[in-house]
Amino acid sequence: MVERSVRDAEAVGSSPTPPILKSSHQNKPMSGQQVHIYYSGSVQGVGFRFTARDIACKLGVKGWVKNLSDGRVELFAQGPQPCLKQYLDQISDNFSGYITDQQEHWNNASVSLPDFKIMH
Repeated sequence: MVERSVRDAEAVGSSPTPPILKSSHQNKPMSGQQVHIYYSGSVQGVGFRFTARDIACKLGVKGWVKNLSDGRVELFAQGPQPCLKQYLDQISDNFSGYITDQQEHWNNASVSLPDFKIMH
């Protein structure tokens, strides 16, 4: 069974910290990096979330992506740093005409995520 931490701030759009998905068998620490990004611009309605998920699956990146009510897209990804850099480069290449700004925050990965999901 999968549990999800829910906060009041998350219900209205962006949360200050990303939600952590965990299951009873998935509590081990993960080596690698994690990146939390907010993309601004014309990033909704252009296939951003589906493309981000498809690229993540091809590269073995774990995490999630979701649209925010203010028009931004929020992305949380984790994996080996070279993989994440390649992942973000491919997203930038695919959406260079749509992204006007991005705010990135990098950390060491703390919990292993099972896959990459589109959040709603």
